[in-house]
Amino acid sequence: MKRFFAGFGFIAAVGLLAAQQDPPEKKAPQKAKTAVAPAIRFNATPAAVVGSAGDTQAVAASKDGRRVASSGGSLNPATGFISVIDTESRKELLGLKTPRPFNSAGLSPDGKILAVTGTAGELKVIEVDSGKTLFTKQLGAAAQLAFAPDGKSIATVTQGKTLQIWDVPGGAERLKYTSVPAPLRCVAFSGDGKKLFAGGGETKQGTANGTILVYDIAKKTLDKKLETNSPAQVFSIAANRDGSVVVGVSNDFQVRVWDVANAKVTTELTPQQQVTGVAFAPDGKSVAASMGTGVIRLWNPANGEELGVLERHIGACRCVACD
Repeated sequence: MKRFFAGFGFIAAVGLLAAQQDPPEKKAPQKAKTAVAPAIRFNATPAAVVGSAGDTQAVAASKDGRRVASSGGSLNPATGFISVIDTESRKELLGLKTPRPFNSAGLSPDGKILAVTGTAGELKVIEVDSGKTLFTKQLGAAAQLAFAPDGKSIATVTQGKTLQIWDVPGGAERLKYTSVPAPLRCVAFSGDGKKLFAGGGETKQGTANGTILVYDIAKKTLDKKLETNSPAQVFSIAANRDGSVVVGVSNDFQVRVWDVANAKVTTELTPQQQVTGVAFAPDGKSVAASMGTGVIRLWNPANGEELGVLERHIGACRCVACD
């Protein structure tokens, strides 16, 4: 992982890793421990690459990190923005004002197609270089999205218990999963594009239970159902390349790492801070988590060891992405 991208109130920033080495292996401790000397140190002065007229609520990066997209806005008054920046020239390639905020964004691996959605349930897919809208969909409820690793499809989930996959750039519905058991608040593909993960949870009789659903895309089947077994709902997830490990963030301030095959939590991180988002590094050896306090933490998902911390940010850090 060379760079990560984080969204803050009024700004999106890019941080560089100054040095990296693999941490020593440990035998599956259940709680994270703060490293005395982090194995990875961040550039202390990350560079701002996006400015906006409202809170940045989502960020996404192209595979090579040359383009970064952001979206967000505010509810009072209702206004939103969509932006794509060239990270080397700092030139804005796409800048749109919208009548409402979008809090979920995805960028195709080549950075040429942007998709956004949000609480209004509208999916909008745009060609970055021309600004042309390729297609829109009304999803019917607050939604989140994820681009497939090959850039040929987009998955959407909603709090109305829907999960769909759309062809890109045409917009045809490729797949719709039925009998979704709970409202969904986040979605992610495995790095190889073979598995789809959808997180959420449902409150029954005043008690919430977080859930991550694991789908086999080729078989069109629900393979696993991972439970937090706690009164919390999963709102951010990330998976490694082969989908064998998934990380979920829930609103009980916990970050859980699951062994998908065995449907078991192998590591439980307790940062004692509000975690707002999570992202896997492409090599699967580290997980970045954004914090409501403006901090980004990096962990080893295998043993919970803290690898590094990025500070010096003003305001909440709302989202994070890795290239």
